Amino acid sequence: VRIKRLGERQTAYNIKFKSDKELIEYINFIAIKNGITLSEVNAIQRVTDKTPEKFILRIDISSEYVNSVDFPYMHIRKIPKNKYLLDDLRKKHMLNMDIQDYLQIAMQSDLGILLCGKGGAGKTFLMNALLEEIPKDKAGLVVQEAEELFSCNHPDLMFQMIKSSKGEGNISYTLADLVKNGLVTDIDYMIIGEIKGKEAWDLVNAAYTGHVPMASIHSINAEESVSKLVHYMK
Repeated sequence: VRIKRLGERQTAYNIKFKSDKELIEYINFIAIKNGITLSEVNAIQRVTDKTPEKFILRIDISSEYVNSVDFPYMHIRKIPKNKYLLDDLRKKHMLNMDIQDYLQIAMQSDLGILLCGKGGAGKTFLMNALLEEIPKDKAGLVVQEAEELFSCNHPDLMFQMIKSSKGEGNISYTLADLVKNGLVTDIDYMIIGEIKGKEAWDLVNAAYTGHVPMASIHSINAEESVSKLVHYMK
């Protein structure tokens, strides 16, 4: 078992499985408990567990069918239910006062924001904080792959999550589908948890039709994020 604490990766020495069999049984238990099954058709699964008292858990599981080992992998991300606001992130040294002031002014000025960085860089934490800076007289739609973004007190934000086809079923709703539907509703902000594909085009289209866009994207720096956005649009 490997964990990441305060940005440092380390081994959880006090938590060990006795065997690969015990690990497999445990991961299958977590999968079944969250209503998913691992098979050749569903070898990669993602689920959100909101039952813990303090955290939202995003659980990613890949089975032996796609792994190069004889057991599944499971990755868990913890999102605090009592979210960090900008003041909290500044106290944790994620940003300084100058950056906080800039972000608050940007959110009050209808400035579109694209958050970039690698996985685990803190994009979700920052976007969650920025949601609380959206003026209360503005409405918005948040679409995402996993239920990580939420609002504590904004009166006019809607949240939607994709639905992937499973097994032989062919019913699915992608990020692009949800964004397109949002374009015909009366909202001010269009927000995508993480851009991964053609929904990039729909977000830019929303920006050019008067919506305030906000999204995150995997990129090594701000300049490269623009090229990444164009790549996804193509």
